[in-house]
Amino acid sequence: MITYDKFIVHFEVCLNMAANFDPSQSETEEIFNAIDLDGNGVVEDWELHHSATNDFLTSHQVQEMIKKFRKRNPQLGKKVEIKKENFVKYYHHIVNEVMMDSTCHPEVPGVDIAFRELHLTVHGTGKKILTDITGRIRARTMNALMGGSGAGKTSLLNVLCGRAFYGDVAGAIFINGVEGQIQDIMHCVGFVPQDDIVYGELTVKENFLYAGRFRLPASTSEEDINELADEIIGNLGLSRVRNNLVGDVVRRGVSGGEKKRVNIGLELMSKPKVLFLDEPTSGLDSASSSLVMNSLRNLVESGVTVASVIHQPRKFIFDLFDNIVLLGGGGRVVYQGPPDEVIEYFTSKGYAMIPKGENTADWMVDISTGRLSPEKVFSEDTSFLVEKRKFFSSRRVGNEDDAHRNRGDLFRKFREYFEALSAEKRADLVPPHPYAAPEKIEKASFLAQLRYQISRNFLVISRNIPAKTTDTLLIVGAIILLASIAEPTYLHVIPDTPFLGVPLNQIYPDGSSLPVGSPFRILSDVSTLPVSQMFAPFTTAMRWITGDIVQIGLITSVTVSLAALFTMSDKRLEFLRECSSGYDMDAYFIAVNVSGTLEQSLQMVLAGFVNACLRNPVSSWFAFVGNFVMLGWVCSSWALLFCVIVPEKNLVIVTALFHALMGLILGGGLAPFTFDKIYKSPRLNFVSAFFAPARYFIESLLVSDFKCLPEQTGFTQTQEATDFPRKFQSFLVRGPGTLDKNIGDQTCRGWFWAWPTMFTVGLTIRLYAHVFLYLVERSKKNKPQLSTQCTSSFSLNWRIVFLLVLLVLMQVTSILLIVLER
Repeated sequence: MITYDKFIVHFEVCLNMAANFDPSQSETEEIFNAIDLDGNGVVEDWELHHSATNDFLTSHQVQEMIKKFRKRNPQLGKKVEIKKENFVKYYHHIVNEVMMDSTCHPEVPGVDIAFRELHLTVHGTGKKILTDITGRIRARTMNALMGGSGAGKTSLLNVLCGRAFYGDVAGAIFINGVEGQIQDIMHCVGFVPQDDIVYGELTVKENFLYAGRFRLPASTSEEDINELADEIIGNLGLSRVRNNLVGDVVRRGVSGGEKKRVNIGLELMSKPKVLFLDEPTSGLDSASSSLVMNSLRNLVESGVTVASVIHQPRKFIFDLFDNIVLLGGGGRVVYQGPPDEVIEYFTSKGYAMIPKGENTADWMVDISTGRLSPEKVFSEDTSFLVEKRKFFSSRRVGNEDDAHRNRGDLFRKFREYFEALSAEKRADLVPPHPYAAPEKIEKASFLAQLRYQISRNFLVISRNIPAKTTDTLLIVGAIILLASIAEPTYLHVIPDTPFLGVPLNQIYPDGSSLPVGSPFRILSDVSTLPVSQMFAPFTTAMRWITGDIVQIGLITSVTVSLAALFTMSDKRLEFLRECSSGYDMDAYFIAVNVSGTLEQSLQMVLAGFVNACLRNPVSSWFAFVGNFVMLGWVCSSWALLFCVIVPEKNLVIVTALFHALMGLILGGGLAPFTFDKIYKSPRLNFVSAFFAPARYFIESLLVSDFKCLPEQTGFTQTQEATDFPRKFQSFLVRGPGTLDKNIGDQTCRGWFWAWPTMFTVGLTIRLYAHVFLYLVERSKKNKPQLSTQCTSSFSLNWRIVFLLVLLVLMQVTSILLIVLER
């Protein structure tokens, strides 16, 4: 034992000796051998994080040591492999530097959150989840929110971190002693959801790097982001799997415990001052749970305030917490204070001493639910397990009124306890003296976030090439199948055979006057035919060909739309999490449009080319393939809109039915609404153009081929044919291209008249999706009502105004292109 007098005399001498103590070469070699866990003759970064160095250095100090080794050995590169001679040469210098640097940095004040008389009432139902909650989460402490099922633990967490938009919150919250809202410091708040929502296609480090780019100050360099990612990887024990894909249900990745730590690490990349976690140990074994909670304890030591909902923690984890907030049924506090005072508190209220072998956390949760009564006393002999089993069995089927009365007594007793606290102890539960909150930071700009989103999207696509290839092969396969079973249609007359396989008397009402079996020649006796029926074989040919094109259009529109759904639906949870963390929603949506459009365009180019090879169109192949690309543009636009407004469980069936039904009913190729009827009604024309994605695809393919035919077919005419009645023109008889003033001009370059309309319609639909993105699922995005948010954000106002103006402009442009002759 060191007495006070000896300590005063010898402390300074011992401190100086310790400061100047350096291990010998042999001792440093022994340290190297101890750190070289895999015995390969070099020390790697993960070994420094998982060896004896953790006994006297924090994870941050270990990372600083790695940086200093890299500085002295530039050849190390990204992968740290320190050879023995370099380790022995620099180790003692680097350790001294790291420890001295740590003592030079002043302790950073954390964020303190106090709350007084909090209430939470659910919208609509009026159900009260939290009632009169008062307490405090002190800065730089680790806090557990506990209680039985339905006690309101997660609801309290949501209120404290500003995510309870599903209800009305009453009461006061104090940030660093100043009354305010948690939204005031959201830039330094991290929230870890219960589900592990991460990008499975990215590696552990890639996930961290992108999180840092989005959430750290805009001035943070790529080198600093990389160093922070390495530090967090080491702190969370992920060094071994840093370059492994996280994985998902499709691809194998890291383990469940490692994925949970990646989930936490994403929030740590923002350097939060406060970290909220919803059941971080859910689904983990005891070893993984201990590792996760130890990592959180290390965060507290570095200045982070931690608050976590947790269920049934083992004793080791329970003892890691500095403060326990225990809720009873009905969302009231039944205990708040240090974990080592729990037993003393409840025994002082008449509850029996916790039985031997009983988990303290389980015991106090049972008390909070009212299942244990102060009158019940367990025996201390070996028969207590039998008595306990009998007691629990009887209480579980006992009178609920007794449990309700017990909970009421707990609330009343804690209120009395709180009122009777001394000034010293009460100071731990009331707001502290005010001090400054963390300053706001300027995150990455819109353009920077757009660049990061696009690069990440293409990286994800590159990791999903097998799945994307399968989607493309299915689309192409469907087209090949339809082309293989379709019978060829000829646009010329074969002597001694019925035209297009149809007897002539089905083409001409007066065809019975023709000799049976005689060859049909248009110019043989044209004087006997009415002008209205002169070109009937060729208008009939259009009708036959239309059926084949309708099949191609419907199958292609349905398949490409279903493939496009996954552009957003596959990453819906990731989007909601990132949006709630302050990522730019506009940058995300535009990036999805860019990457998705390129992806679908490539699919459509391949599908169109294969179809052109099988069909051999008489018009331009460029126009033919381009029509497939434009169809993909419109169909993917509807897919994006459905991803935003349709519940995920109904997404596939709604999308498939929409494209199939709209294509069949309003596509213009089949009765009852054929092209001639559609163009006679401006209203029907608009509905068809806007809600039937395959309509212009079918029309464009038809017109492109038939505009290439000679004037004898009636579809085209020369400039000299001034006396030919326009109403008898074959295009106007069948309907396609009615509003094109130059529909009768002969050309084999294709018909591009509908492309501007298809583009503006697709863009308009995407703008509608963008607008709805602001309106739907706002609580899941951690956003208040849009009107409330607009009053406090000027930048949001001008973005919404710009978006609405652009939407109106595109909608009007679409209408004009659809209904006006040009």
